[in-house]
Amino acid sequence: MGRRRASGTVAAFVGRRQELRRIALLAKEQRTALVWVHGPGGIGKTSLLREAERHLVAAGRPVALVRVDQLEPSPAQLVCAFATALGVRPPARLRALLGHRARPILMLDAFEVAAALEGWLADEMSAAGESGGLVVVASRDAPSREWRGPGLAERVHAMPLENFNPAECETFLRGSGIARRHHARLASFTGGHPLALAVVAEDPDGALPTSAGAPKPDLLRALLDGLVERSLTERQRRALESATVVPALTQSMLQHLTSDGEALATFRWLQRRPYVRCSPEGIVVHDLVRDVVESELRWREPDRHAALSARAVERYCDELGRGELASRMRASVSALAWMFCRQPSIRRTFEAAAHDLYVDELRDDDVPVLARLVDEVDGAGARRAWERSLAWQRGATTVARDARRRPRGMWVELVLAPGEIPADHECDPAIAIAHAEMSRLGLAPHERGSLQRLQLDCATRRDIGPTIQLRVAHDARVLLTTPNLAVRWIVAPSGFRWARVWESRGYVELPRPFEMSGKAFSLWQLDLRGTRTAQYVCAAYAGAGAVRSLPSNTEIATVGLGDLRAALRAARDPKAFARTSFAARFTGHGAPGEVAFRRTVERELAAMATTSRGARWKSAIEATYLAPRGDKQEAIAEALGLPFRTYRDNLTHGLAELARRLSEDAPRAAAATGAT
Repeated sequence: MGRRRASGTVAAFVGRRQELRRIALLAKEQRTALVWVHGPGGIGKTSLLREAERHLVAAGRPVALVRVDQLEPSPAQLVCAFATALGVRPPARLRALLGHRARPILMLDAFEVAAALEGWLADEMSAAGESGGLVVVASRDAPSREWRGPGLAERVHAMPLENFNPAECETFLRGSGIARRHHARLASFTGGHPLALAVVAEDPDGALPTSAGAPKPDLLRALLDGLVERSLTERQRRALESATVVPALTQSMLQHLTSDGEALATFRWLQRRPYVRCSPEGIVVHDLVRDVVESELRWREPDRHAALSARAVERYCDELGRGELASRMRASVSALAWMFCRQPSIRRTFEAAAHDLYVDELRDDDVPVLARLVDEVDGAGARRAWERSLAWQRGATTVARDARRRPRGMWVELVLAPGEIPADHECDPAIAIAHAEMSRLGLAPHERGSLQRLQLDCATRRDIGPTIQLRVAHDARVLLTTPNLAVRWIVAPSGFRWARVWESRGYVELPRPFEMSGKAFSLWQLDLRGTRTAQYVCAAYAGAGAVRSLPSNTEIATVGLGDLRAALRAARDPKAFARTSFAARFTGHGAPGEVAFRRTVERELAAMATTSRGARWKSAIEATYLAPRGDKQEAIAEALGLPFRTYRDNLTHGLAELARRLSEDAPRAAAATGAT
């Protein structure tokens, strides 16, 4: 794992010689092979891929290195990213790139965020045959059973990474300019974990969190807390915090977020840190470091965290609004989507969603499967409408697949023009209503409307979480890439539970319900006339001045997690509770508002604790809010006997579940509380 010296140069790559030799040998073979590098976060997977890339490029081989966590999880996006990196026209399939006469090496970093694509990758590797291309995957997860089939198992080379051995620790610390007297102490404390070594090398004279023994589960958090408190100036700390709230930090973004008159010098300082990497988009903080620093900022200074997020959103909105460079617009949209996904209330849902579903194009063998799906869920009328749309706009259908490549649902996005009604539209009342609305609104001939249907199988429809990520990405793409889009409609069963989400995004339910196969449907309309579409996307998916939250559970909660935290903190302070959004809902039921709220929370927590998972969530909430001792969260986690990250996960999930319960039951529960 290389480390940037104070001068800005990179220390020599340390260790992994056997792994590098193995990759180089496999790259020379005449048949397609896969190297699967895996290990925990901070172990050096990205560093190994970059060092292997450097060696292979020096040997004259074409190499394309793509980070999966920066792309929409779809085969088309991966193929396009590889083709762009190689400077060739994107083919229809990955197998075509693997079979290219130049025998390119394709590298996929952070593949754990798109594990559903593992089966697709195995299919493409099988189809590539003996073409001679090499794929290198880096993931926190080991390869799955997908690779055990005939013709694949012998071509897959698993490469687990371990911590540095004592000699490698010595080499790393010496190359980092650390005095020899510190080597044994730092190597022993970190256990040779490369990222932990890099962090302690920033402050070798500092006191370590513990004097002896194996590293604590929250080693990195303890190290970073000490580093931030002891070694960083205020300007440096602000720069590091700024880098954690955006996907990639540029010098101009740092200037915008901090109003730092010496942003260039601070930016160059940040570039030299061992826990960041420099990408074409800017400085990217290692995800483990990002988790620690951002969660600390969010907890200690929530107002400052919200202000930084708001300023970042403002900057991305400005870039979208100018629309000067398509590449910058795409980068801004990606950044907004990234910020949306980082919210604690939905982050775990988004991570799970990447494992569950991915987006793909429609194939011929999908049609009968999807036709049965639509028939079962929405009836024969909806099925006939979709089948007609295939003849009219086949490319309007996008398929959502699971890890076994099975269709689990689809999006249908029909583009409508004023006056151009398809001849067979009678089978789809939604099209007739949409065209009537275009006439009523007086759309110009060049303006367009977009009509969307979402179809999911029963199992996926019951679990709404895994579809949120795909829907957000799809909606943002449609809104930004459909020329002259003036109005958009969403077709949904009447009373569908996503209604609150659409209302919050500016959609209005039209008073013209219709029936298909005996089922009632509604049309939700978004009028974009006179609206800058880019600004709407920013407001809808990033919020007005701050990142907006969506719940991750199957029911759309009306209780915000920020409001709930504030109410819990004020539950024993009548004056503070009166200033919260919960005061009106829990006042006037025969008990003071804060008392009624506290009793209701205790009742809901007791109900939550009927499962082992709910009991863990209850303990985290009680220890943090209901029995406060002024402890830091680290002390609370230690008192509960939990690693800090496990404690925070329990707390976040528990708050989301409590919010859902209060959303559904608050009025009834408050009344019952007052009666007792």
